[in-house]
Amino acid sequence: MAEISFGIPGGKCPSCGAPIIGGGNFLCFKCKEAEKLVKKACEYLKIKSYEEAIPLLEESAAKDNATAIYNLSACYYNGTGVEKDIKKAMELLKKAADKGHEMAKKQISELRDKKIMFGGAVAQDIYNIINYFLEEI
Repeated sequence: MAEISFGIPGGKCPSCGAPIIGGGNFLCFKCKEAEKLVKKACEYLKIKSYEEAIPLLEESAAKDNATAIYNLSACYYNGTGVEKDIKKAMELLKKAADKGHEMAKKQISELRDKKIMFGGAVAQDIYNIINYFLEEI
């Protein structure tokens, strides 16, 4: 369902590229709903109510919202509200970057430039996972 807006004929949703009736650069209905979920999830994250935040992020990510995907990546990386999973975090980070999320692209660029190494017994596994995803980009 496209959001009716006014503006440039043939405009598209800047988030998903869906055509907007009447043109313009307004979000389509699906993307507006996903943005609302992300905002609510971020409110829950601020007060450390992870059991409320994670399902909202997952629902928004299922609607291809890059911000939700990026935030889920951080949750999996840090083990915030979910079991820590570096591989899943890197998959989500790459997906968010592919969708144009600027912070995700910046972090991937920094990982590529610095080839960040992690301490501890799992350093080599984490390093290999990161390198695998960086090679895919």
